[in-house]
Amino acid sequence: ADTYMEMGRRYTNANQLETGLTYYNKSISYNPFEANYRDMMNTALFSLAFKTKDKVWLEQIADSASRNLELISQHYLGFYALGNVCYLLAQDHGENTLDTAIEYYKKAIASDPFQPDIYHHLAMAYGRNGMVKEGTEALENALINRPGDISLIDKLAQVYLQQNQMDKLQELFEYTESITLPPSASLSNLRGVYLGKLGKNEEAFAEFTKAVEIDSTYPATLGNIISLGIFLNKIDETIKHLNLALKLNPNNTEYRKNLG
Repeated sequence: ADTYMEMGRRYTNANQLETGLTYYNKSISYNPFEANYRDMMNTALFSLAFKTKDKVWLEQIADSASRNLELISQHYLGFYALGNVCYLLAQDHGENTLDTAIEYYKKAIASDPFQPDIYHHLAMAYGRNGMVKEGTEALENALINRPGDISLIDKLAQVYLQQNQMDKLQELFEYTESITLPPSASLSNLRGVYLGKLGKNEEAFAEFTKAVEIDSTYPATLGNIISLGIFLNKIDETIKHLNLALKLNPNNTEYRKNLG
């Protein structure tokens, strides 16, 4: 059974998903009491669901996850998989399943509160359901369980900016300065937007410049640094950034107008 599972994993990693499923099903037929085999199989099934948008794969995941929950009543991956099924049914097929997705994610967290990905997906479900406050709290809890995760920090910064929660944004950026993080164009851009909102335009321009140095193809930063450069009358820098932006998007008439 383990050999078939390993073959399934290898074919899945090679993006030969349906071949991988064949081997996963064989591993389950040899040992139907091993929950890990179904968890691994669900990985391939989710990839097919994302790729094809076909509900048949979601139905198979729901069946597989339910069988695992029959084996292990508090199996967090079973609840998590069912939550993802309900989320995708709402997102891709317009079904009224977001509330159910939220409940499954909550059950998954109750079974294992130290899995930040579940908090992240719970936040997405809350956000899609218009429950902004609850979604923000889910992201904050995710960061507590995975401190220093730059993707979570980035997402929280975006949410705080959208909600104009400047005090919380300040606390978040102070937190990022107290730890070591990899360079992030997105986070530097968000910090620049925050500083701009405070009227600290020179500091904002410096952050946007840092973001461009990290990733010169990040479109949000280029738009921000061009707009602020024009406002601050930084002619040479703005010309350089406009030329860079036009290389990436030669049909942008606004950039051409500004360059002229």
